[in-house]
Amino acid sequence: APFRRQHGSNLVIVGQQEETALGMLTTAIVSLVAQMAPAESARFYIVDGREANAPTTGPLARLPEVLPSMVRLAGWRDAPAIMAELTAEIERRQKDTGAAPALYLVLFGVQRLRDLRRQEDDFGFMRKGDGAPNPAQQFATLLREGSVLGVHTLMWCDTLNNLQRTLDRSSMKELTMKVVFQMNVTDSSNLIDSPLASKLGLHRALFFNEEDGRLDKFRPYGLPSESWLVDVQERWARRAEARESVALP
Repeated sequence: APFRRQHGSNLVIVGQQEETALGMLTTAIVSLVAQMAPAESARFYIVDGREANAPTTGPLARLPEVLPSMVRLAGWRDAPAIMAELTAEIERRQKDTGAAPALYLVLFGVQRLRDLRRQEDDFGFMRKGDGAPNPAQQFATLLREGSVLGVHTLMWCDTLNNLQRTLDRSSMKELTMKVVFQMNVTDSSNLIDSPLASKLGLHRALFFNEEDGRLDKFRPYGLPSESWLVDVQERWARRAEARESVALP
C-alpha cells in the first residue's frame, strides 16, 4: 500500500475480524517507520475506538514505548481534539510550501467513534453562522485535503454500513486503498468492484488499489508477539543512537 503525497492516498480495512485488523494496523505502523530514511521523521496519531482513554494493554498500547516520540495514543474521547490539531496542521501546510514530515492518523474501530459520524443533514459544507466545523466535518476535510500534504489516514471499520454512517460518498472516494475481509456479495462489489470478497475464507483478505486496479489476495499476519515488539524496540533504539552520533559535530 503506497502512501504517496497525492489525493486519495488513504487506506481503509473493512470486515468483522477485529483481531486481524488490529494486527494489520500495528504492523503497518512499524513497516512505515522501518522504511523511513535516517534523517526522516514521522508522527502517528492513533485513536483506539474501543476505550474512552488511551489503552493500557495490547499491541497498540506498546507502540509509544516501541517507537518513542513518534506515537500519540488516545481513546475515543480524544478524537475531537486530535481532529482539531490535525486540521490546524493542514491549514498551516497549505500556507507553507516547505517540506513537512509525514503524519498518519490511525483509527481503530471507526464504528465506535461517534464524534466523527456525519449528521444525516450534513451535506459537507458550512453555512454562515454555523461557527467552527465539528469533528465530523474536520475528518472529511482531513481525508479530502490531507494526503496531498503528507497527512494520511489508515482506519478499520467492521462493516460497510457503519463506514457509510461516518463518511459520505465524497469522502469514500478519498479511500483509494482498501483491505476487505469476508463479506456479502453486495458489500464486496460496492467496495472493490468485485464480488470476490464473498468467497474468502476466515484467514484471507483482499487488497484493492484503485490507482492501478490491482486486486491481491493475501493471508494477513497475526497479532505481533511481545518478543517481536521488543526486537523492534531494540532495533529502533540502535537506529536512533546511530542517527544522533552522525548528527554530532
